[in-house]
Amino acid sequence: MALDFVSKVPGNDNQRLSERLGLEFPYDWCDSKMPIEKIVRLALDLQRFEDLCRLAFYVGIERLLTEAAAQYGEDRGLWPGRLSDMLNNIHLVMINQRRK
Repeated sequence: MALDFVSKVPGNDNQRLSERLGLEFPYDWCDSKMPIEKIVRLALDLQRFEDLCRLAFYVGIERLLTEAAAQYGEDRGLWPGRLSDMLNNIHLVMINQRRK
């Protein structure tokens, strides 16, 4: 997934990436050098809506959907909790915003 946008994220390089992205949960609290790919996987596991919204803004909703399918399988009905619904809602909002 190699996302190089991280260098463009506002904030101090000494801050954890989760802080710089404005995420509510400190996914990288134990590893300040945690790659964004792992933060995405952990955020999908925890299903925190606000964090998923912010990550969709930074990495793209398509990346979140692709990672979720890789992590949980292609059948969205088998994804944990309300993850499929949350990602679908985020996707719809992003599509509507692009149309404006």
